[in-house]
Amino acid sequence: MAKLWDDRISNRTISRASKKVGSCSKKRPMGFPERDEAKRQAFLAELSALSPDKIVYLVESPNG
Repeated sequence: MAKLWDDRISNRTISRASKKVGSCSKKRPMGFPERDEAKRQAFLAELSALSPDKIVYLVESPNG
């Protein structure tokens, strides 16, 4: 990130600035604690009843 500026900026300076704006480099857990397994199974059963040509997948990541 320091390469984006013409002046010399240390990683420590970037880290402090990131913390001030609420950004953090710590990894966040990727699980979903609110997931309801019964609802998930019901959805999968409903989904399996559809014909494959009726299912559309959307990729929401910018890297697709």
